Amino acid sequence: MNKKAFLDKLNNSSSPLSLIGLNSKEWGMVLNQYFKEDLFSKNVFIFSNETDAESFFEYTKKHTKTFFFPDLGADPYSSMTPSEFNLVKRLALINQLLEGEENFNIVTTLQASLLWLPPASFFQAEKLTLNSSDIISPLELAKKLIALGLKKMPTTEEPGTFAIKGEIVDIYPIDHPPVRLHYFDDMIEEIFEIDKETLITKRDTQFDSIQIGKTQFSLLKQEYINNFRTNFPRPTLAEKERFQYREVITKKLSNNEFFDDYPLFLKYFFKDSFTLFDYISNFKVHCFDSINFHQEFDYLKEELRSTSEEW
Repeated sequence: MNKKAFLDKLNNSSSPLSLIGLNSKEWGMVLNQYFKEDLFSKNVFIFSNETDAESFFEYTKKHTKTFFFPDLGADPYSSMTPSEFNLVKRLALINQLLEGEENFNIVTTLQASLLWLPPASFFQAEKLTLNSSDIISPLELAKKLIALGLKKMPTTEEPGTFAIKGEIVDIYPIDHPPVRLHYFDDMIEEIFEIDKETLITKRDTQFDSIQIGKTQFSLLKQEYINNFRTNFPRPTLAEKERFQYREVITKKLSNNEFFDDYPLFLKYFFKDSFTLFDYISNFKVHCFDSINFHQEFDYLKEELRSTSEEW
């Protein structure tokens, strides 16, 4: 199959295309020949396991704009609770999709693609746009950032945080590199990107405006906590362990705290929840390793059935 025919098949075919014989990294090398094409975007590559998905992603991201949609897990260098770090990454990617930025590819696993996500309304409401020359005091800005779920910290080392140092305000949105606002009295004078590692101003990267959306901490608003209380299964008094567990997590939420592994229970915070597939209707989906893929799907289906019966 020549280059044009292969690219047409990937982008336009309504029938499945079976690719066999190479591992994930080798397929990445083959596809690199087509990544140079402007039309090769808006693809979702789904793998049966995270090892193959990460291998494919590490290669392809060097050649085309590609994002990784992660499964549950933790970053060993992050202060976030287990699985929260990856939740932030998932929320950030969905936010980018809803903003209309679709000229990229996504790499994920079957399990990650089936994780529950908030509805579009969660991302689209209450966004804050900041422009250079806006008049808004650092104190008033801090109130608005906290309302969006950002946390005030000494430094912005994690997504979803901000810091105020005199006439400088650093903000790290979950879906954008961290930025530094330079103030003159109560006016935002300049907006620069800052280096994630050194926190030094990147004066060669300046913005006229920046849009900031909700973070995971927005889930602690009373509206979402009420949804959780209503939706989360209520065991009987006879089911002592489950009853106590529910009491513990609802108490934490009432105290404005997350319980461990709350990303697993994300769907209960909303009246309706969705998965990645609800946000990628304009993307072509490619599944790798069909044998293991079907085995993983059967395993996930059985796991879901067992969990449902337990509750």
